[in-house]
Amino acid sequence: MRIIGFFRSLAQMPQHAGRTLHRRLLLFSLVLVFLLSAVSMGSVMLFGRFSDVERSTGEKLAIQLSTYEKDITDYFDHVTARGIELSGNLSLQLEGTLESEGLAFSRLNGSRETIDRIEGALFDTLCQSLSLTDCSGVYFMLNATVNPALPDASRSKCGVYLKIANLNARRPVNPKLLLYRGSKATYDRHLEYHNMWALEYDTSVFTFFDRIMENAEPNLNKCFLYTNAFKLPGTWENVMLLCVPIMSKDGHFLGVCGFEISQLYFRLYHAQSGAIPHMTDVLARRTDSGLDMEHGLESGDKSGYFANLSGTLVSEAKEQFLIYGLEGRKFIGVEQPVRLSPLDSTHILSILIPKEDFDRAKSKNTRENFIIVALLLLSAVFGSMTMSRLYIKPVLSGFRQIMNLEPAAQTNIREIDDLFAFLARQDALREAASKQADKKQTDAHTQMSDITEAFAEFKRNVGTLSRAERKVFDLYAKGYTAAQITAELNVSMNTVKTHNKHIYEKLYVTSYKEMLVYVSLMKGGDMDEKR
Repeated sequence: MRIIGFFRSLAQMPQHAGRTLHRRLLLFSLVLVFLLSAVSMGSVMLFGRFSDVERSTGEKLAIQLSTYEKDITDYFDHVTARGIELSGNLSLQLEGTLESEGLAFSRLNGSRETIDRIEGALFDTLCQSLSLTDCSGVYFMLNATVNPALPDASRSKCGVYLKIANLNARRPVNPKLLLYRGSKATYDRHLEYHNMWALEYDTSVFTFFDRIMENAEPNLNKCFLYTNAFKLPGTWENVMLLCVPIMSKDGHFLGVCGFEISQLYFRLYHAQSGAIPHMTDVLARRTDSGLDMEHGLESGDKSGYFANLSGTLVSEAKEQFLIYGLEGRKFIGVEQPVRLSPLDSTHILSILIPKEDFDRAKSKNTRENFIIVALLLLSAVFGSMTMSRLYIKPVLSGFRQIMNLEPAAQTNIREIDDLFAFLARQDALREAASKQADKKQTDAHTQMSDITEAFAEFKRNVGTLSRAERKVFDLYAKGYTAAQITAELNVSMNTVKTHNKHIYEKLYVTSYKEMLVYVSLMKGGDMDEKR
């Protein structure tokens, strides 16, 4: 209502208020511009133009997360299938070797030579599975120990663990293998020791062994698991292990086997390429505090970016994404749970980018929005000024023509052209009236000149009258009638008529009335002097 009242006050403003038509039109245009701008700004904010970065970033992260989830699911399904296949192959070879030597599995404890032969027999199967699987290492761990007399023998388990050395590709050609765990029987394979080599596993570190043994069953699809990422004893790198039970034909638990997925290999294999720079992908567990990156894996992106996350990522939910905090660093991202194995709790897949990148993009978007709005406003203002000039120019030109009395030209503006036509008609009427007045004045002058000349002639001719005719004329001049003149001069009416005739002829008048007109002129002049 206030806006309507403002426009009404503008429309009703008196002309003597000092505002020119140009200024009034410009003021109206500017007010309209700002109103339209306000509406536009409101519409922009209503439809989320200023939140475009949040929305687009959330959408890109969600798309990338969907791709990442498919990659992770396919990858771990492939590794799991290879692990179950490896377990079956190891079980067949192990039982075949024991059967050929006439030994029961329970007799392995304390038999160093038998364990060496079995590890040697199973070595080729490990190498073949490693070459066919996308991973960084392969292992098996048997439920037996070389020296059961040691104090901690119950925690010591024999087996072989092979790692790929100098890993720099997803599928290296002729990779160099390192022996991390295993007997000397494998040394003849020209393997190198890992610098933290040991003969057997310590299940106080490889804690998954007891859990797999407790849950083992012939259907391997129901009893495998993936460990949390952890540091191998004596190494610097986190690894995640697939753990599949090795079962005998009669359903007894023989050991555990599987593959290693190191942090380096995970980064090489799962580095993502997307529309967002500085992106990293995370596979971790969620605790009460947040995402546990001490026991998670991170991939980075194919540009080489790697956030090197460690510790706990604390998250805060926003409308389009989550904000993560870690030791003063901020990230934004989205996440999704995924279950990798039946004995696991769910893992969390998350896509993260540095918050400072998002803040820069948001600031840039805000600047661009304000620049766009400013340009629109400037364009509207200059457009209003130009429009007002174009609008008022013919009006001002017409006024100048009127003031300078110039010939009117067509302006193509109906009101101005109608004004010019009206003024032209008024000029024509005034000119016609002036001409008619001039004609009347000329005619009057002409008539007056004729009367003056006739009067002068009349006065001259008065002197030609005879005495008797002059007496009759003088009595007429005094206002006597013909009857009164006959009585005054004691003459007959016929005599008076005869004198009248002679007077008319000598004075060149045609009637008594015309003669009286000249007589009245003589009375106002010098008739007596002339006489």
